[in-house]
Amino acid sequence: MRKEDDNDWIKLDLHIHTFDDPKDKLDYSAHELLARARRLGFSVLAITLHDAVFDRPEVFAAAQRLKILLIPAAEMRIQGADIILLNVNREDVEELRIF
Repeated sequence: MRKEDDNDWIKLDLHIHTFDDPKDKLDYSAHELLARARRLGFSVLAITLHDAVFDRPEVFAAAQRLKILLIPAAEMRIQGADIILLNVNREDVEELRIF
């Protein structure tokens, strides 16, 4: 890729967990994740908790200060499959148990 094309790419991760997750045992916080993501050049993230929406306002505010778009998301087990839900809220997830 030519150097001038670097600005045309968006680095993102739409399925990542932190120690906020009720099922995964991770050793880094959402704030630590944001700091590392910024250092690595990420501009979009979705923190996906298992069976719950990540919706901590102070983390979304920190992401905004770092110029990272943080998408409200969850990882749900629906009909035997793990599904990533993006741009959802708690009410959306509570109602969604089957397709």
